[in-house]
Amino acid sequence: MKAAIISSINLLRRYSSMSNLQMCLAQFWNDPYYREYFLERKSFGDTIILDNGAYELGKSVNLTKLLEAAEALQPQILVLPDELMNGMSTVRLVREFIQIYLSNGLNAILPNTEYMVVPQGASPKEWRQCLADLVALNYPFTYWGVPKVSHLVFGGTRLTQCKEIIRVVPEAKIHLLGIWSDPISEVLEARKLKQIISIDSKVPVNLGLAGRSLSEHHPKPISANYVHEYDAFPTWTEKQVRKCLDICEGKLPPRQRVVKY
Repeated sequence: MKAAIISSINLLRRYSSMSNLQMCLAQFWNDPYYREYFLERKSFGDTIILDNGAYELGKSVNLTKLLEAAEALQPQILVLPDELMNGMSTVRLVREFIQIYLSNGLNAILPNTEYMVVPQGASPKEWRQCLADLVALNYPFTYWGVPKVSHLVFGGTRLTQCKEIIRVVPEAKIHLLGIWSDPISEVLEARKLKQIISIDSKVPVNLGLAGRSLSEHHPKPISANYVHEYDAFPTWTEKQVRKCLDICEGKLPPRQRVVKY
């Protein structure tokens, strides 16, 4: 499983560049430094996911802005519009995207881009209906995203949603959008399903910047700042990022956690 490391804009080259999977947030595309970084990583051969910003903003950035970034960046994966925990709105947004753009030549503009959809819902029933409605659109989506807030809907872990996606779309490639609180447990759990191929998170950077460890149990690090952060412990933060990447790729066995009371 691959991991994309999310950093504030001033730390992209220090920490996000440690992986060759990159997560670009469309809402920051107009920042010159941000844009330069992702265009550079694309030229280096990295895999780029262009996210629509729904988690941070509540719903996707407007389509003009999303497609402007997509056309310039030519990402390998584009996350189609969705609205956080709103199944009906998500299906409507994806349907409109297909009807207006994918049916009218967008594939010619983005010839090497595959698409990710993100089932949403505030209850298990709503989430399952959203999943069914997205499948019923009969478009060959390659990737299916499962956001970190999904465990609040079903309780427990995200494996339930992942297994339900695989049941109705056996060929689905699943990306986990974010880590909720316990990086090591969530990564080890995700590795149980081979269809979960990638994950993204800012948690390893957040913990390192605070002088804290990836091995803490339910660390709940401070809220993310996506623009500028003071890098007080660069060696320590790099160590947390490297550990996260290695565990995702199966290079390190899990170690005994430090439990904080």
